[in-house]
Amino acid sequence: MSLKPSNLSNAIALKQELVKALAQIGEIQECVLLNYPDYPNVGDHLIGLGTIVYLAQKPNLKINYLSGIYNFSEEVMQQKIGNGTILLQGGGNLGDLWCDHQQFREEIIQAYPDHRIIILPQTIYFQEDNNLQRAAKIFNNHRNLTIFVRDTRSYDVATEHFHNCRVFLSPDMAFMLADLPGMQYLGFNWRQNKILYHCRDDKEIVAELNSTILELPQVVVQDWFPLEEKLWRSQITADSPWYWRLPGAVRIYRELWQKILSHPLSRQAEENWQKNYPYENFFDTPDQAQMVETSWDYFHRSIYQLNHYSLIITNRLHGHILCTLLKIPHVFLPNSYGKNQLWYENWTKDVEFCRFASSPATITQAIQELCPKFL
Repeated sequence: MSLKPSNLSNAIALKQELVKALAQIGEIQECVLLNYPDYPNVGDHLIGLGTIVYLAQKPNLKINYLSGIYNFSEEVMQQKIGNGTILLQGGGNLGDLWCDHQQFREEIIQAYPDHRIIILPQTIYFQEDNNLQRAAKIFNNHRNLTIFVRDTRSYDVATEHFHNCRVFLSPDMAFMLADLPGMQYLGFNWRQNKILYHCRDDKEIVAELNSTILELPQVVVQDWFPLEEKLWRSQITADSPWYWRLPGAVRIYRELWQKILSHPLSRQAEENWQKNYPYENFFDTPDQAQMVETSWDYFHRSIYQLNHYSLIITNRLHGHILCTLLKIPHVFLPNSYGKNQLWYENWTKDVEFCRFASSPATITQAIQELCPKFL
């Protein structure tokens, strides 16, 4: 289902396809949004932020409760849920590769059999058939469960095994961010004549491609913006007991330099976008608004990071998606179980500034076509 838009960018066309698919949900007046990222995975924050932007465009919609899997409170959930719809965050964790997410999802589906539940766009992957059969039994026992999936293999698995559920194919929720103003210009004036190898190094990596990439000239290896910065920002907050143990000069440096002066255009754009999408009005408590503010912050810093490079090689799906949103030339690599290639074949194989490369030879060919000066 790769799109070939004529007068629209690939990203805008995919956003329209996403909105069209989500229209099948129908009306939502009250909801809870669960499995929102409360951990430093930038891709999941882009998904979550796209979900918030989508919901912000719904008139009179109220998010009664927002939580991740680690800060979830059953007591608060019972107080807030009412008759509302339960939305479960999209992503690439419906299956048995990332077990915490699947366990949480199954527990929620079992605990709320009378509530409408919607799983937002996911990739489905089970390594063990017994885990798939357990999930199928739980899903099929629910009276009103809708599942959105991001690729045709996931669609086939869902329609075969989750026969009592409504199943729809759609793009990723991050494409709700497609037409936000100013994205292309964050960091663009500082673009370096270098390659960024945007590399995840976990159970999804295809490690045998590393040696070819690391031999390239002018290559910088990073995951999402440096992990120590993510931990600094996510753990040492004004509410943290460690925060006030920092010397006063260090706190001033952190607040003025790292958050504002070092990235002034990013900060300005962030403030402007928050005015257009006033998510604070959605929530009853500051900590829920803070979760979304963290997502905005990760979004802007990842834009600033990627826009610094002339060419990007990425094995992260949302590295590819953000490059598509920003129109950055990039080489897209596979992950361990086919998620990346399936996404590419279904949705983005006609993006002219992207090439999918699954072998050393195709990596070299892709660079030759996109940015030959690096060879």
